[in-house]
Amino acid sequence: MRGPKMGKAGSRAISYIPENKEITISVSDKEHSFERSSFIQYVWIDRLDSPCMVCGSDFVDEPSLRTVTFSNIRGLSRNSALKVVNRHLSCLKSQKIIYHPVSHVWDSTVPEAHLKRVSAR
Repeated sequence: MRGPKMGKAGSRAISYIPENKEITISVSDKEHSFERSSFIQYVWIDRLDSPCMVCGSDFVDEPSLRTVTFSNIRGLSRNSALKVVNRHLSCLKSQKIIYHPVSHVWDSTVPEAHLKRVSAR
C-alpha cells in the first residue's frame, strides 16, 4: 500500500491507493473486502450499515451519521484501511465526538434512486 497523497502545504488527503485490487473496510466488528471496481455499488446497497455504535439501536426514527477514520485500531487486520462507524446524530452529540461533516450536492434523482433501492443492474 502506498502512503497518503500529499495536498497543498503538506496536508494529507484521505486517499490511500492499495497496490492490490481489493479494499477492506471495517464496520463495527466486521471486515468487508471487495474489489476496488465495485466500491460504489458495494457501499450504495447498504453493506456498510450497522446498528449505532453508541447505543446499539437500529436507525428507525433517526438517520445514521456515518463517520470514517483510518483504522490502525487494535483488533483489526492490517488489511483494513478504513473504519466506518454509524451513529445517531443525538448519540454523536451526547458523546461529544468531534467530527467534520462532508457532503456533496447531488441531482435529486440520486437520493430518490437510493430510497427506492434502484441500481444499474
